[in-house]
Amino acid sequence: WSNAATRYEPEKVIQAYVGYPTFLTVELPHEIAHLVFREYVGPDNGKVPLWLDEGVALLHEEGARTSLLETFMRKKIASGEWIRLTDLLKVSEGTELAAWKSQGPSVSLFYAEAYSLVKFLASSYGERRFVEFLRRLKQEESLEEALEGTYGRPFRDLSHLEREWQRSLDIQRSA
Repeated sequence: WSNAATRYEPEKVIQAYVGYPTFLTVELPHEIAHLVFREYVGPDNGKVPLWLDEGVALLHEEGARTSLLETFMRKKIASGEWIRLTDLLKVSEGTELAAWKSQGPSVSLFYAEAYSLVKFLASSYGERRFVEFLRRLKQEESLEEALEGTYGRPFRDLSHLEREWQRSLDIQRSA
């Protein structure tokens, strides 16, 4: 179900299908971003949610996929079908995304939301603050502590982050 994957242990390895047409512009930058991101925050840092790891990797892809994810995400939010941030946090490396897909929301929605949230944090508040947020996670602050310490007191409440993110998409929800 995946075009490529990255392993961190025992050595750093990128696996992909031979001859995949978008390998150099999409899959390779995505997987390299995973390696660099995990090298920075720590490969076993349990304070870093999977959606953040995937969102950062998606920011490094070239091509139409990210604009499709944005359009998809806007539609899902408008119809009230997004994954609540508290539920998004339950998806981890230990949760096989393929297995999770059969239990509810689609993997596409997970990726779309991860991309959209990371893009919101990085672009709305600037890259410098986003790097500060990652630095705090690297120091193993909790997600809430890192958000509050970087973006201010209102972000200690994940529901506030969720509202601000959705507001940034400028969507009139039907629900």
